[in-house]
Amino acid sequence: MDLNNDLAQRSGENSAVLKFLAKCSATDADCRYQLPTQDDAHLAKDALQPRSDLIAAIGKYANSLATASDPKTIQDLQSAATSLASTVGGDLAPIIGPVGTPLIGPASQIFGSLVGAAVTEEEASQILEIMKRTHPLLVQAASDLKDSFAVIKRNNETQLKRWRNSQIAVLTAVRDDKLVPSNVAEAEFRSAAADARTLQAKITAMGAYSKTLDAMVKAHAALIDPKPDSNADLAQFLAMVGQLQAVVSVIKH
Repeated sequence: MDLNNDLAQRSGENSAVLKFLAKCSATDADCRYQLPTQDDAHLAKDALQPRSDLIAAIGKYANSLATASDPKTIQDLQSAATSLASTVGGDLAPIIGPVGTPLIGPASQIFGSLVGAAVTEEEASQILEIMKRTHPLLVQAASDLKDSFAVIKRNNETQLKRWRNSQIAVLTAVRDDKLVPSNVAEAEFRSAAADARTLQAKITAMGAYSKTLDAMVKAHAALIDPKPDSNADLAQFLAMVGQLQAVVSVIKH
């Protein structure tokens, strides 16, 4: 379950709990709780899927780039780049045979320590050409993901606020019920406080999406056209892709 739906379910349950604690009649239309409880309004359950598919395509490209070192793995890289183009909604012209701009310096210097000396200049040139053609797709993907994540994050923040308010109402009702021992009420409060910290941390972690996407694009650009002061290392690009995948993991939790 994704975070948005989880919060909607929690809020719906709290609404039903409040009616139950108020001793509402199961037949009173104005004060009736339901089992199972009804979730609050939330994003469609499949709203995250297109973003997950896009990030999966970026991850496949990154993994293929990390292992590209011979004609077969370079073809795998081309296929991954083409798949990314399809997911973004763009196009990537096929690369056949030795193409690209001659590299300045050895491939290992340009691509970092993850590419060994076994990569020939011709093969490295093909890898670089694929990267050049893929870069605009990464830029577009980053822009699309920023727009999508911004909407999801805002909605999650609204859902968290709604859940927090309903949880406080439930805790108040439990605390004020003279039949509930104070230690039980305290335990309920501590449990809710722990939940609130965890949920808030997830939404805060998701807030890193914009910087992560910018860093990913910047790292890829540095690999294509390294400057004296740039960190042109494949490991940096892979690390940013890993952080992006972690953002989706937080959203889905």
